[in-house]
Amino acid sequence: MGDRTLKESIASALDTAVRPRIRAHAGDVYVVNVEDGVVTIAFDGSCRGCPAIATTIEACVRPALMSVPGVRGVVGGGVRVSEAARERIARLSRGSSDPVRPGSAGSKDAK
Repeated sequence: MGDRTLKESIASALDTAVRPRIRAHAGDVYVVNVEDGVVTIAFDGSCRGCPAIATTIEACVRPALMSVPGVRGVVGGGVRVSEAARERIARLSRGSSDPVRPGSAGSKDAK
């Protein structure tokens, strides 16, 4: 996929799957850079400084952009999300409310 086509596909994903949700909260998201399949994003409006921005990235923005062929990663907003938090957010966004962490007492993989 060419660079221009990739950027158009990213813009389309943001416009259809992400922006309606974010704009409903008086915010916006935009692409800062695309390099080697890694999309760098930034937020504007009420999204700046929002305490739920990590959830927005992991439950809304990342899945939409990772569905675009050629996108290998999503970074942005100055937000770092641990792998454990990423997994919990993904599980919750799929509808599971299981609060048990992997490896903890009561989890399937506890020893």
